Formats: sequence, structure tokens, C-alpha cells
Amino acid sequence: MLHNIYERILFAYTSIDQNLRQMAEKDLNQLEEQDSNFCCYLLELIQTHKQNNQVKFFTIIHLKNVIKRKWKAYKQMLGCEKRQGYFEENQRNQIKQQVLQIYCQEDVGQLKQEVLQILFELCSSDYPFKYPLLINFINQQLESNILEEQQLSFLKQIFKIMPKNQMKNDQYDRLWQKIAQLWVQADNLNTYSQQSLVLLDKMFTNFILSYNQIVFKDEISQIFTTILQKIARLLQSPQQQQYQKNINHLISKCSKFVDIYSFYLTQTFPDFLQLLSVTISSDKKFIIKGGLVAFIRFLKLSYLFQTDEQFQFYLKKKSDSEKQQFMKEKQIIDQILKQFFEKESQNFIQKFLTFITSSNDISIEEMIEQEEENEFEKILHPKDAEIFSLGLIAAELLIIRAPNICINLLQGYIDQTIQAQFQINANILESLLIIIGLIPKIQSKLKMQFQIQYPPIIQYLQSSNQIHHQRRLSILLNRLILILDQNQILSTLTLAGNLLSTSQDSIIQYQSLLCIKQVAIKYDGNLQWSQILVTVCPYIVKLLKCLQRTSIITPLLDLLSKLIEKCQNEQQEVVINAIENSGLLQLMQSKFQEAEENLLIIDQVCQMLKTLIVAYPLGTKISHIVQMASVLIINNINSKQACILELILLLLREYEEQSQNFPISQLINILQQNLDNLLSDTSPINSCIILQIIEELYLLGIFSINDFSKHIPYMESKYTLRDKNVKNSVLGLTTTMILMMLNNNRQDIAIFSGLIQQILNDLIEPEMNDRLDNKFRIEVQIVSILNRFIILARDDYFSFVQQNNISFEKYFQSWMKKSEILESEKSIKLNIIAFLLIIDYVQPNIFTAYITQIATQYGRFSKKQLIQKAITILSPCQRLSQYRASSRKEKIRNTQMHNEHNLQQYFQKIIQDYILKHNLQQDLTIIQALQIIS
Repeated sequence: MLHNIYERILFAYTSIDQNLRQMAEKDLNQLEEQDSNFCCYLLELIQTHKQNNQVKFFTIIHLKNVIKRKWKAYKQMLGCEKRQGYFEENQRNQIKQQVLQIYCQEDVGQLKQEVLQILFELCSSDYPFKYPLLINFINQQLESNILEEQQLSFLKQIFKIMPKNQMKNDQYDRLWQKIAQLWVQADNLNTYSQQSLVLLDKMFTNFILSYNQIVFKDEISQIFTTILQKIARLLQSPQQQQYQKNINHLISKCSKFVDIYSFYLTQTFPDFLQLLSVTISSDKKFIIKGGLVAFIRFLKLSYLFQTDEQFQFYLKKKSDSEKQQFMKEKQIIDQILKQFFEKESQNFIQKFLTFITSSNDISIEEMIEQEEENEFEKILHPKDAEIFSLGLIAAELLIIRAPNICINLLQGYIDQTIQAQFQINANILESLLIIIGLIPKIQSKLKMQFQIQYPPIIQYLQSSNQIHHQRRLSILLNRLILILDQNQILSTLTLAGNLLSTSQDSIIQYQSLLCIKQVAIKYDGNLQWSQILVTVCPYIVKLLKCLQRTSIITPLLDLLSKLIEKCQNEQQEVVINAIENSGLLQLMQSKFQEAEENLLIIDQVCQMLKTLIVAYPLGTKISHIVQMASVLIINNINSKQACILELILLLLREYEEQSQNFPISQLINILQQNLDNLLSDTSPINSCIILQIIEELYLLGIFSINDFSKHIPYMESKYTLRDKNVKNSVLGLTTTMILMMLNNNRQDIAIFSGLIQQILNDLIEPEMNDRLDNKFRIEVQIVSILNRFIILARDDYFSFVQQNNISFEKYFQSWMKKSEILESEKSIKLNIIAFLLIIDYVQPNIFTAYITQIATQYGRFSKKQLIQKAITILSPCQRLSQYRASSRKEKIRNTQMHNEHNLQQYFQKIIQDYILKHNLQQDLTIIQALQIIS
């Protein structure tokens, strides 16, 4: 076995022959699936080839990949309620022991790093309680008074991936004292290198954060004070620059501790707030950034700024004693914050006015994103963010948290600036204008009235010929729409229109278009929207040509979508001409089909078109929208993008034969030309949509019964996938095919033999219960589809069931068990009809055992009949759903169902006849069941 694995490893990782590599990989994968000892073999191979670094390295890589796949995996145990892990407990222990042993044996280098990754994977689920060997190893590491960098790195990472929210335990008692002692010793900055100090700080904080707050609640105040003191020493150090990583890490973790332990830190709260003020006031860029990040995280702790009523709701899950304690601490914090904002807000605003200035050294798109995407959550790496972005976020949050204080201060600056006729320091003016641009957004969010003098500011910006002032004007106009009344909106729209038509600057044009978008959303009056569309469409196309980022393009597409929607009641010819003359169709033919980076753009355009389609009532003429959609589909149908397929499916479902709301022939031709290529797509997501597209083509009459033989093999192959949505799509298409056969008086079900066998396996076998999350919905589909086969050709169907070595009794029991979950009126009705059709096959003892369930089901169906059915009108959201009911399918479905009155008579007659035939009139179970029916 070892030699076999050895050869396969070498072939898989070193062979230049692709076929050999693929065969070796396949063999290794099979061994992995078939034998849970595979990892132990790999570990043995590593030990037997200690001197061969190449073999050892590739085996470790393969071991790492297997561990990632299988360490938390479960075996596929059919019929077992309790899942069984892939590895036995003794195998897990052996793997953990040997991996740690190999880690200790290896010297520093890539091999050791790879083994470390395996250790981390093992620890993610087993440390600390299931990995005592590692605990002992960590304790040995901590025995040293001074840890090496590699040891610190290991411990830092281990504590980071530890399961969170742990309670106090033996491991805590053994480790905490040593870790705390080591960290305190590190105050002697000469003992460790700068990198080691960072690792030690991270090890220390990661350990604390891995435990539940109850563990450290009594010690956290002292720990927090010690951390603040350490930061202060580092800030005062002559080598301050050298320790910037330490400073930023500790400041960052302080904000995390404040988040978790707020009400245990009231004594040290003022010191923390003072630290924020000191860092933001620093003249060192790296300290300012660290301070801003911590300040933002602090200001985003919404519960600290809640009213007493809101805070009571926040505490609803706490005990009465905790509520009382936290309310008391909250009052102390409220007073601390009030004093802090009164004292420091002016200093913060003055500081913001010095570093919130636009940079000309960045791209147009970066400038736009700085203004529009200033949400802290969207900054992936805050420490790498620009001070401008962090300052903008901090300024906005500060005004939100202390609105009255900050607005009064800003109003004073604005009044002084107006009195000075804007003749102040250019950088300060720029920063002030940027902050003024935030105020309408804040005002709208807080629903407060601020007495800001906007007209003089707008007048000044209009009169200035400096491009950065024109940009500020366009941004301010965009934001002002949020707070203006209906009369003021139109004058702002005029200003934005003038800016759009007179400026060649992309930022000004972009912000002016966003202003027009806000008007389209907020304005309730009548406007000639088609003329606005004619005006702005060329500008949208121009910007789409030169901009790339999805976050920037999406608002432009939203504007286009909103304007076309607003033109619903205006002449379509104007809308069509506006689209054609703007160059939008040509742009969609070129840009959106070329580069891979445009895939997200295609997705956004598809979303825009789908939103537009459902914005119009069903049956409305939408040729102009379909024209755009067709261009996109033609150029991207083979891109294997789900969004394109979803767009096609929506168009097929939205087409109304009576109104002929758009020409569908071009779309049908595109599908027929490309269907073979679409069917080759192996993606489960795409397969699901393709099956639904085929179903709609049958319902539209494009495909007929004669085409079943082309598509059923494809359906069989897709049903074998363990994807719940694909299975549902196969079953949905099968239902449509059966309905078509019923409508054509065809009863030959032999063509479905392979598919029926697969569906029967899911009915009888319990595997699906363990494997599919969506089992209930799928089981409803399975029961319903088999019921339709019974209605279609009962005798042929049960002959086929017997050919598959399934007795009628076994089938009936599985069928009845699955039918317990039926809820909808249609599925219950179908089940009752199927039962009546197979009653002749049912033995009296089986009938007696299940008649109560059938009677109860019939009773539920009868009650549902008494409920008046409201006429359902699909909402736009429902129309967009991939799983919406097809109106065409419902029509043919309803032609194949008994009407309610006839079914009631039919049901009672069949049941009574069966009871009389088998002399069951005196059976108590039968009597009780009949009472349910009557």
C-alpha cells in the first residue's frame, strides 16, 4: 500500500505527463474515499522518507489537503440517524500525535510551515479539550523566559483559531499565568525584537479574546489599564516609529475590549477616550490612522449611545441583577461621554479640517469611491485605508453621536467662512466643504433639522471656476435631495442638469447623474421623464465606457432603470430612440462581452434588465427592454453566467401569448442555436436554470412530446446530482411532460423508465433524508410526481415498480410515510386521487392501518376548500423568483384534476364500496375514520 501511494504521490506532483498526473490524482482520491486510514498511510510515508525532502514535502501537501477536506467530514451512512465522522477516534488521536511529532522534528522552513497549517486545521475543531498533547507542548513552550519568534508566531496563531467564547477550564489556569507573566516582562523593550514584541502582544490579546467575557470580567480593568500604560510608553519612546505595529495592534484591541467589556471598564473609560484624542492629534500618520480606526469602532458601538428605553430592550436577555448593574454603569458612561464630547469635539473637528482633503494623485474612480463608499465595513483592511476615508467616516459618526454640539461648532465655522466671503485657507475651506457635504445625509438619517445656510454656499460654488469647487457643488446637490421638499427638488434638478451639460469632468457628471437619480426616486410630481432620459442617456453611456468598478457602475444602471420605469406612461418610441441614439446597445455588444473583469458588470446589467421587466405590469409592451436584453443575451449566452440564463428564463415566463407583449422569435432562435452548448454546462446552478428554460419551451409549444427522447437522458444525468435545486427542476420538468401526455391521451411511460427508477430510489431509500437540506420540498415533489405517474398509467407504472424488486406493500408504506408532510391543497388533492386509483391493490389490513391518515388528509383538503381563494397577482419580487409558478403550467395542470364536487362524491363512493366489499363495516378504526370524512 505504501509503495502504491508513494508512486501515486510522485506521479501526481512531479510528472510532466498530464494523463499520468490525472490518473494518479484519481487513484489518490479513490483511496481517500475508500479508506479512512489513508491519512495514517501518508504519515507513515513521511516518516519512512525523512531524508527525501521532495517526497516528504509533496506528501505533507497532500496530507494537508486531505485533512482540510475530511477532518470535519462525515461518512455517508444510509439509514443512520446519527452521523458518523470520517475518522474513528483512535485515527484522529494518531493523526494529531504524529502531526505534532513531525512539526517538532522539522527545522524552520517551508516544510515546517506546511505542517503548521495542518496543525491549525486540527486545532480549529479539537483544541483545547480534544488535543491534550498540544496543551502539553504549549506549556513546554511557555516554560522559557524568552520565547523565540517562531514559538511566538505559533502561539499567536493557535490562540487566534481557538474556538471562541470558551469558559474557564484547566487549560486556562495552566496557561494564563505564564502568558501574562511573559507579556508583562516584555515591557523591557530591549529583551525582544520588534517583530517578537508584536507577536507577543497578539498572542496575549488573542488568548483573552478566545474566552467568554465572564472569565476575564474581574481582571479586565487591570489588564486594560496595563495595556493603556504600555501604549503610552510606546508613544513616548524615542523609537516610536519602530513600534508602530505594536501601537496600532494594541489600540485596535483596546476598541475590541471596550466592545466586549464596556460595563466592566467604566473606571478606565476616560483614559481610553483620552488615548483616542491623543492619537488622532498626533503628527505621525501611522498613529493618526490607528487612532481613527479605534475611534470609528468606538463610535459604532451603538448600544453605548442608546436612550434608557432602547438600552432596556438591549438588556432583555440579561438577569435582573445584571440589568441593574449595567443600567448603573450605563449612566456613568453617559456622563463620561457627555463630558468627553463637550471637551473634545472642537479639537476633533479642527483636526478633521486639517486632513480631510481630496487628493489629486488618485484615479477618478478612487475619488468617486472616497465620497460614495465611505462605510467602514466596506474597508477590507482599515490599516491600509487612506486618512481621508477614515477621517470622513469618523467625522460623520462624530456628528451622529453628538449632533447638537458638532452642528453648533460647524455652524460657527460656516458663518465665519461666509462672512469672510470664503477667503480662508484653501485646504481648510476644502475640508469644510467636504464635511458640509455630509450634513444632509446625517440630517436625513437622524431626522433632525439643522440650520445650515446652504444658499450662500451653493452660490459661491456656482460662481467659482475651480474644478474642485464644481465637484463639491455636484456632491452637495446630490446629498441635498435627501432633505429638500417637493418644491425645492425641481430647482436642484435644474442646477444638476446645468452642471451635467456644461462640465466635461467625469466626477461632476457622475454626481450630477446621481442627483437626478435621487430626484427620480423622491419626486412625486409629473415630469417629462422621457425627455430627461433622452438628455442623460448619452452621459450614462459615456461614463460606462470609461468606468470599470462595479460599485460605481451600479448606481448609473439603477438610474437608467429608474428613468425607463418612470417612462411607462409615455411614448415608447421616445424611449426606444433615446436608448438607440445613446450608443448603449453598441456598448453592450462590445464592452460587456470582452474582458473577464466585466463579468460583474454583466451581472449588474442583467439585474437592471430584470428589475425593469417586472416593474411593468404583466402583459405590458416591453419591446424596448427586450431589445436591450437580446443584445446582451446574443453576446453572452455561452459565457456560462447564471445571470444570463436567469434573464432568458424570466423573459420566457413574462411572454404573454394573447398580448404578444414583445417579439419572442429572436429569443427562441438564439436558444435553439445554442441549446446543445448549454446542455454541456456542468454547473449545478446553471443546470437548474437550463432545466427550467426547457420546461418553459415545452409550455410555449416550442418543444412537443416528440422531443421527450432528446431531453429525458439529460434529466436522468442531472437527477443523479445531489443538488436539491437541480432535483426540483428535473421533477418540475417531468411534471410538465406528464401533463402534456395526459392532455394528448398518451399513456406510454416506458420512456421515463430510467427516471422513475431514480425517483423510486429516493422514495424508498433514506439516503436523501441525511444528505439534502431541502428534503421536505423535494419529498413533496417526489410524492406528487409518482402520483401523476399513477394517474397517467397506473397498471404500467406498478408493473415497472415490481420489475425494480419493490413490493407493492413496501412502496405503499414509503409513499404513505412521505405523504404525511403534504401541506398544499393541490398536493393533497393529487394524493387522494392517486390513493383512490390504487385502492384495489391495497389489502384490507393495510387499508385499515392507513385509512385514518387518508381520512385526516381528506378532511384537511375539505377544510381548505371552504376557504375563499383570493385572486393572486404576482408581485415584482415573486415574478423575479426563479421558483415562481408558471401560469402556463397551472392552466394545463388544472385541466387534469377532478372538480371538488365530483371528487367528494367519487371519494366517498370508492371508500364505501371497498368497505362493503371486504366487510369492514364493524371495524372500529374504519368507523372513526368515516366520522372524519363525513
